[in-house]
Amino acid sequence: MNTKKKNKTRANIDLNNNSQTGSKHPWLHPFDQNHLNSRADDYFRDVSYYLNLQNIYKVVDTCYYNEQMDYVPVLVQIMQEKVKQSFGGAEYLLQVWHSQTKKQIFQTSFNVKQYQIFEDYLVCAYHDMKLVFIKVKNQNLQRAKDDIRADELPQLTYQCQLPIQALLLLKISEKVDGDKKLVQKLIIAFETNQNLLDFNFIIIPKTENDKINISFNQARDVFPRPLAEPDPLVQCVIRVMLTKFNNKQKYLIQGVTRRKSGSVDLYSNMMFKHTF
Repeated sequence: MNTKKKNKTRANIDLNNNSQTGSKHPWLHPFDQNHLNSRADDYFRDVSYYLNLQNIYKVVDTCYYNEQMDYVPVLVQIMQEKVKQSFGGAEYLLQVWHSQTKKQIFQTSFNVKQYQIFEDYLVCAYHDMKLVFIKVKNQNLQRAKDDIRADELPQLTYQCQLPIQALLLLKISEKVDGDKKLVQKLIIAFETNQNLLDFNFIIIPKTENDKINISFNQARDVFPRPLAEPDPLVQCVIRVMLTKFNNKQKYLIQGVTRRKSGSVDLYSNMMFKHTF
């Protein structure tokens, strides 16, 4: 009984016909230098592309100063928003590399969203809506020359109920002992359920012991607005600006927020003004 061998075909190409296959895919001619992309490395070079890692990560600092060090710690800033989201909204990465193998052996993300130095306190706002107040005795944090072990200092962790969008300082004119003076205030901006900014003063009473107590005073009334569906903030820019009018100076807070839908809200003097 005579049997006829069937040729295998795929995508209209006879796989048993090398000349036909080669004509369809010129990179399969490994010895013919007249064909463009005739070698495997040429082919893979054409189908691959390079990424500029500096557009994704920015090396901020390192304390590697001796070639005899086995480990290289590096502080890296995340530049791309999508990469930040993959690390839970973290702004920075702390990486440790082995100096001999050139391999990364450790990495952790920093979820501190914002921080401020207010009087004798280091105040940190986290992406998980936590506020941490760290008290430093008898020294100004801005002039501290020695390393500060935050875990050994009195501190208070406060769990907020709303997302934190900003933490800033503002100088306000107040009467102190009968005279008007510029007094520095610590202000926090929350995102409400209607995706509006709610500005509050953070009050930290003076105490003789290490106990830390805080309270919030709302800076402006917030009037709710009806939304068909949640429209969370994706970008928030707030600036403290110095204004001059009739030879008088005044510091004002101006803000712009962009929501997921693309709508933009404007704020002036900590009050919602307009949306478009």
